[in-house]
Parts: sequence; structure tokens; C-alpha cells
Amino acid sequence: MKPNKAHALDGGIPFLFHVGSHWPAASDVQRSHEEIMSISPEHASHIRKVNVAFILSGPDLDPVSVTNELGLEPYSSGRKGDERRAPNGRLLGHQCEGWWRLDSSPILQIAGDARKDINEHLKALLNLLLPHRAAILAIASSAESYVDVVWKSTYLYAGTGPLIEAQYLKGITDLGAGIGFDIYQVDEEDANQRPDFTAR
Repeated sequence: MKPNKAHALDGGIPFLFHVGSHWPAASDVQRSHEEIMSISPEHASHIRKVNVAFILSGPDLDPVSVTNELGLEPYSSGRKGDERRAPNGRLLGHQCEGWWRLDSSPILQIAGDARKDINEHLKALLNLLLPHRAAILAIASSAESYVDVVWKSTYLYAGTGPLIEAQYLKGITDLGAGIGFDIYQVDEEDANQRPDFTAR
């Protein structure tokens, strides 16, 4: 997995994740997402930040062409050779490849504990991306596509990591994408000081 582009979320201790193996039964198809998967209050109580990003990257990738092809505005993007700068403006170097990134947090149309459910984040992204599957696969034939998950919690122990439903795993593979996890345990004080999502 290559380093994330425009990855401004940091801090904490990487830990674990869980992948769900349940595929919804035929009778589940008509049920609402909330009935199939609902994060418990106990589980939500220690989660402080969730974000999922879909990223296309490659040495020859032109983010403007990707935007035009998909008809979707990225959360952030860059061209090969663009300057890379720290928040204080200090020049860090130049981008070694082009990239196009769409994040879930800015497009999520829900509030409360539901925003802590990783499946809601994946659902929001896949609802936008899957209608453009053919175009994404064509772009990815000469680039890399992957999903990056950021998940932060004040409590990590066996069974407390994110659980991804099989239908969303299938959606990711339908896009030909890999998936990576940045999972951290953060202090309560640190979690309270950081914004819900880092602005561009």
C-alpha cells in the first residue's frame, strides 16, 4: 500500500480491524440498511473518528480528466509535479504521481451515532461510485485504485474494531480496488481537540 495522498489525519496507535463474512439473505434485500446493520450505543460510545476514501493514483493520472470522466468532484486531488506543502506552508517536495480522492465524511447525509458506522461511510461512497464502475475500471487499468479507512477510538480491545458488511466488501471488489486500514487508539483529550474532519 502506498502512502496516502492528502492524508492529514494522524496520531494514535494502529491496532486491529474485523471483516464481516455475512452475506444478506434474499429476505434481507428489502429490509432497510438500519435493520441489517446498526451500530450499538456501546460500540459507538468509544469511536471518535471514521472516514473512508476512494483513491485513484498513478504516474500519468490526470485528476481533471478523472473528474470529467466520472462527473464527480473529488475531495482533493493533485498532479505529478505539484508542490507538497506542510500546514505552515513549508515546501515538502513535489508529488511523484497524480491522484484523485473522494472522501465519505463530507458527503455523509446522516447525523449522530450513525456517522460512526463504517458501513454508512462505505454506502455513501459506493452509491456515488458504482454507477461509474466501467469508467473507474478503465482508469484503474493504468493506475492504482484503493479504499483507505481511518478509524479512531478511545478503546481498542478484541472485537471492538470496525465490522464491514459483505455487501460493501463486494462493492469495493466490483470497483477493482484494494483496501487499507489506519486504525488508532487515541486519548480522550486528543480526540476532543481534533475536528470531526480535516478541511482541505
